[in-house]
Amino acid sequence: MKYYPAILGFLYSLTFFYSAHAAVSISQNCGKPAPIRQTIILLDSAVATAENKKQWLNTILDIADALKKPSTSLLPYERLNLFVLDRQSEDIASYFTGCSANISDESLSELKQQDSFIDTLLGTDSQSIVDGYKEKFYKGMVLALGQVNQQIKTFDHNEGSFENSLLRLRNSVKLSDGIPRVFLITDLNKITNKKFNNKEDAGRAGIELGKTVGIDFSRAEMYVINLGQPNPILQTYLDGFLLASKAYTHGARNNGIPKVDDAPVQKIILSGRVQYGDKTLWPVQIRVAIDSGGNLVNSWISIAIHKSEDSPFRGKYLCNKLKTECTIEGDGTLLGQAWNPSTNKEMFSDEFPWAGFRYIQIGIKNDTGNVKIFQPGLFTVNSNEKNNGDGKKTTFNWDFEVNILENTDF
Repeated sequence: MKYYPAILGFLYSLTFFYSAHAAVSISQNCGKPAPIRQTIILLDSAVATAENKKQWLNTILDIADALKKPSTSLLPYERLNLFVLDRQSEDIASYFTGCSANISDESLSELKQQDSFIDTLLGTDSQSIVDGYKEKFYKGMVLALGQVNQQIKTFDHNEGSFENSLLRLRNSVKLSDGIPRVFLITDLNKITNKKFNNKEDAGRAGIELGKTVGIDFSRAEMYVINLGQPNPILQTYLDGFLLASKAYTHGARNNGIPKVDDAPVQKIILSGRVQYGDKTLWPVQIRVAIDSGGNLVNSWISIAIHKSEDSPFRGKYLCNKLKTECTIEGDGTLLGQAWNPSTNKEMFSDEFPWAGFRYIQIGIKNDTGNVKIFQPGLFTVNSNEKNNGDGKKTTFNWDFEVNILENTDF
């Protein structure tokens, strides 16, 4: 069913002409039920050229789960969107939106039990229907890519602002479609004209630009596919820019799809208030996304101090046998230190969310929880030592209560 060599050959050999495009929409599988995740493909017009057509075409078809052996799979009914970042118009154009026709073996088996002999004879059995949905989805994507192909001559491949072309994305990521996973296909050497001496300077500049521009990826799991020459310094710059735009780079690769995280199977949204900095109680929201192995994937904590500061974290989700009490144990790799532009030294400062602290622990019982954010060995936000009544050092941490929010997107 997958892979259409004749159609792909047609795409590869197309000559280019200009015609207005209309986004292809395949909505027959949407909302049954609404999946936990959505996938977004962002194709930078800077790399949508005739010279590397085979690269970006195959990459998109691979992400769309349309090749014989895809590098990643869409979840059953997962929404997929394809956008082109048009540098010239500094806009974002939709070319495809649809929901995957993938279905679990268990669900397909249940449907097959309802098939009759007549269904099989007439080709209206469950397997035939599912295969028909898949073919329509894949052909819709191929049609969309044909339209991208036709627009190539209208794209500006060298000029125009990368970050400004992303601004319109703020209205395109809808959390009601699921937790966002984004694949950015670009050329690292064309995202900025700035020059940096080292990764730290690049990362800091990327964060500052991201804060200024104000793009909102809605706490996305980001994968960067670089179709240009490798450039580790500019990758760090892009990582910083994306983090300040509420996206964390989970993987990056030259000319290929990076290894991707396992899909979430459960999400928990928590909300509360914490005393932060002064005596003000600031609102906090937490998204815990969990894969089938109990690992945290695309999980974030957000604190709204005048404006939202969002930090990713990793760890494990552990429950007792009855699942009446659960604990989320951060692994100490991200959180506040995700904002540290240095690649070789820890830094703790009020400059970072949570002063750069790495560790988070959340205990959940019934519909409430307790959150503790801490850093072993540090004693205050400013790293000054304090003494309690018996002369021993007192470790500083944030400790606050949260509630589970039902039917909430975050």
